[in-house]
This record gives sequence, C-alpha cells and structure tokens, in this order.
Amino acid sequence: MLRTILAFGVIVGFHGRYGSSCCDAFVIPRSSSPAGSNSNRVVGDTLSFPRNHPTSSTSALILNIRTYGFDMSFEELDGLVTEEDVTTVIDPISGYRKQPKKNHKPQPIIPQYKPNRCWLWRRWKGTLLQHGLKGAAGNMIVATLLCVFVHQITGTSNWICLDKVVSSDILLSRLAVFDKLWHYQMTLTTFILTFFVTQAYNFWRHMYDSGRSIQSKCNDIGLLVATHAKRSDWNDSNGSRGSIATSGSTNGSVGSQYVPEARAVMKDVQSYIKTVTVLFWASQSRRLRILLSKRGLNKMVEHGMMTENELLALRSSNMPRYKWYTAYLEWITIRVTRARQDGVLDGGEALDRMLLQKCCDLRYATSAIKYQLSSRMPLPYAHFVQLLVDTLLFGAPFALLPELGALAIPCTGLLTLFYGGLLDLAKVFLDPLDNEDYAETDTEMDLSVLTNEISSEAVGWERGADMLPWTMLPSPSS
Repeated sequence: MLRTILAFGVIVGFHGRYGSSCCDAFVIPRSSSPAGSNSNRVVGDTLSFPRNHPTSSTSALILNIRTYGFDMSFEELDGLVTEEDVTTVIDPISGYRKQPKKNHKPQPIIPQYKPNRCWLWRRWKGTLLQHGLKGAAGNMIVATLLCVFVHQITGTSNWICLDKVVSSDILLSRLAVFDKLWHYQMTLTTFILTFFVTQAYNFWRHMYDSGRSIQSKCNDIGLLVATHAKRSDWNDSNGSRGSIATSGSTNGSVGSQYVPEARAVMKDVQSYIKTVTVLFWASQSRRLRILLSKRGLNKMVEHGMMTENELLALRSSNMPRYKWYTAYLEWITIRVTRARQDGVLDGGEALDRMLLQKCCDLRYATSAIKYQLSSRMPLPYAHFVQLLVDTLLFGAPFALLPELGALAIPCTGLLTLFYGGLLDLAKVFLDPLDNEDYAETDTEMDLSVLTNEISSEAVGWERGADMLPWTMLPSPSS
C-alpha cells in the first residue's frame, strides 16, 4: 500500500514539475475538428494595451485575445479571425495616432521594476515564482511521501536525524550512496545551467537591441528627409524677401516652410515607415499575426495605416503576406530616390548615398531579427540542459532524505523552485516575442509600444523642422 502511494506521489510530482501545466492554452487538433471549424485556435493568451491608451481605464489594461499559430495557413487564418480579434490587436498599435497630451509620458517596452527590496518581494503576477510554485509543490509531495514511507519501513521516531538509521537500514544506505552521486551532478548542473541562462539573456538582449535598431534606422531616414526637404523662399511677417538675421536680432519674422511637394514626400515616407514596422512584427509575432488576415488588412486601411491602392499593389505582387513588409522597404527607397532626382530633396550625391545606406541598414536590421529567431539555441544544447535539471530535481528527495530527514521536504521545494526557475527563465529569455506561450511572465517585449514610438517619432521630424527658430531681416531691395 505504501509503495502504491509513493508511486502515485512520484507521478504527481513529475507531472507538476515537468508536465505542461504552465500553459493554460489548449489546441483542437485538425484531425478531430470538422472542416471550417475553429481548428488550431489557441485560447488564453493576453495582450497589454499601452498604459495611457485612450481605452484604458486603469494603469494597465489586460485583455484576453485569441492567437493564431504560425503553422496555420493564411487561408485558415482568414476564416477564423473575427472582427473582435482584429480590433483588440490593432487598437493599441494605433493608439498614438491621436494627438498626444503635453504631459505624455512614454511607456516602457517591458514592465519596469523598483529596486526596493520590499517592493520586489511583494511581486507575484508575471514572475517565475507564480510559474514555478506548482512544480515545487509537486516535488515536495514526493519528498513527503518518501519520508513517510521511510519512517514506516525503519520504524524510527526521529523524523529529522536519520544518521543512526542509515548504517543499519539497507534502503537508507543505498540512498546515501546515491546522495554522493547526486552532489556530483549538482555541481555540473549548477555550472552548465548558469552559463545557459547567461546565453539565453544575451539572446534576449540582442533581440531587444535589434528591435531598437529598426527604430533607429527609421529615425535616421526621417531625419534626413525632414532636414533636406525643399523649402519655400524666406519671407518676413510682411511677406517681403529676407535674409538670415544676425545673432540677437528680432523683428517678428518667420522662417521658411516646406513646399507642398516636400510635404507630400515626407507624408509618404512617414506612412511607409509606420506600416513597414507593423507588417514586419506581424510576420514575426504570433500576437500580431492576425493583422495579415483579410480582416486585419482591411482594418489597417480603415485606421489609415495603409491606403487601398497600397493594399491592391501588395495583393497584385504575388508575394506571400509575411514578406509584404519588404515591398514597403522598396517603396521608401524608390520614393526618396525619385524625390532627389526631382529636386524635392536637396543634398546632392552625398544625400543619395546616405539615404540608400540607411534603407539597406533597415533591411538588414529586419533580416537580422528573422535569422536570430530561427537559430536561437541548438536543440542538443537545450535538450541536454533539460535532462540535467530534470534528473537533478527528480532525484533531490531521494538524495536529501538520508542526510536531512524530514527537512528534505522544504529543501526539495527550494531546489525545485530555484533550479527549475532558472531553467524556465532561460526559456522565457529565448522567447522574447512570447510566440511559444510557455509562461506568463513580464519579459516579452510589448510591440505596441515599439510601433507607436516609431509612428510618433516619424511625424515628429517634420514638426520639429517645420518652423526654424531664427528670424529674418528685410533685404535691402525691400
């Protein structure tokens, strides 16, 4: 009877620590669902709105949304996406298109923390403590049942100190030998696991830097176009021709302004920059993938994120939808090149080379993220680390019992929480876009914040150089 209970406890602990309990989503297999039904729909994912989004009633509004895996074809995606799904995803991305408030505070791309010890200890939601506590409890159940089993076999009344019983009991003596081997594995696992976490964090950091690199390249293009766009003649407040004023002189004159052709170029470049980032992240992130559906693309047209002519051109290109963002990269390059040839952008060949280089750099930055996501970690490496940690934690109750007695129960829980938490942390770092839905943590990047920052900054370059600060003096001819 005791052996049956112990076996049951081992199964419970193994499922709690190594099972799929961390994922709240479920997938209906294609073979078991009728054609046209909601097959492969994953339920239970979340997407956070920007904390100052117009529709947010609290500091952070979390909505449940449906997400669609990359193994689903676009034809299936078109049939499953609902209007509510698209609205839930597109509203945060288009939130910054409204006029920002004067005291607008930019939102962080990842949740921030306070260095206060008490504040950190009080965190629960979104931490690995919330994720790993179930596995720790399962391993503690195994340790408890094992402790009860050994107590019944040996007949000792001391639950803490088993040193005297180890030498006389065959089971405990064998477990003491296993304890020595377990400590050797613990040393190896500690070294490899910490190195694995470091490599995973470096990958996460590199992905973040690559995402910011896309933003930087977009800003470079916006800056160059805004500062080299053609301007009208410089006129004072009376409309007469002027020249640049000397330092300190003021006469109420105004600076030059962009000509209509230059404004048209800047508007096109701004629109293309906004859309290329949204389409690119939609091709890489499972959360935003529904924007590539027919409903999502039509909703983007309604929100002014693309025009009907642009959508028609994309559909006529015979390119797969996940590559449509590359068409916008080409349109940006063609638009600024034609503007230079028509004299709308002033700067000569140097500006041509600089703009072409920035467009190529933007293309490289987007490709770098795709390549990184497809080669984040070799399978044998991740598999070996998983085996090391699992065998270490599974053997922890058996190795600690002869030495610690009943104290092996809480010690097993702590080891499971910390070693298992480190491995889970590494896996979360290896999924910066939360495409795997492995754990609900606060380490994934909020792409709505990133796309909104790019949209806001793209418009800001034109506004910043629309009116120049220096004043004008009337020319002698006037």
